[in-house]
Amino acid sequence: MLKNCLIAILSFLFSFSHLSAQKDSGKFVVNTQIVGKDTLPVLILKQYDVGGKRDPNAIKKFNEMNRLVVNVKTVLPYARLAKQTLDQIENAMDSIKDEKQQKIYIKDLEKQMKSRFSEELKNLNIDQGRILIKLIDRETGNTTYALVKELRGSISAFFWQKVAQVFGNNLKTKYDSLKEDKAIEQIIQNIDNPNLQTNDGN
Repeated sequence: MLKNCLIAILSFLFSFSHLSAQKDSGKFVVNTQIVGKDTLPVLILKQYDVGGKRDPNAIKKFNEMNRLVVNVKTVLPYARLAKQTLDQIENAMDSIKDEKQQKIYIKDLEKQMKSRFSEELKNLNIDQGRILIKLIDRETGNTTYALVKELRGSISAFFWQKVAQVFGNNLKTKYDSLKEDKAIEQIIQNIDNPNLQTNDGN
């Protein structure tokens, strides 16, 4: 659309250049129209379509990006909560030396988290779940699979990996900010630094 608009503007300017080339002894002839007591020049320009047709692919990409923004904004708080919880566990493990008490602490914390967030997490769609898995790796530096394995053991990690695979997810997925997840990374940067975003209203 912008390209068509520029072509129309340039063509409009070139039409005046063409008129200037028709000068004869410093004068050129144009059609006129009398309006009231005024005589006004009449310039007939070619018709140009500056709107153009909408590109279905562009619309599709625009809608996909909007969905991605919504999904990232939905799950990013949970990924960061996972980071906070992991830090809390690590700090607690430094003070709780007894292995049995450590397991009790982790189970109690897990119950608290389930009670508080289980309903919200159930409402996540598959795409949001997939993004959440990526963002947990981004925030904690560990895949979801590695965290489950560390906190609950290999059997639990294996079980939840199989459950995730049923829904098309993979708990071992890593976050790739430079390639595959570059768009997600840009969205997060915009969330964290809103002043850096371009304001179309200015």
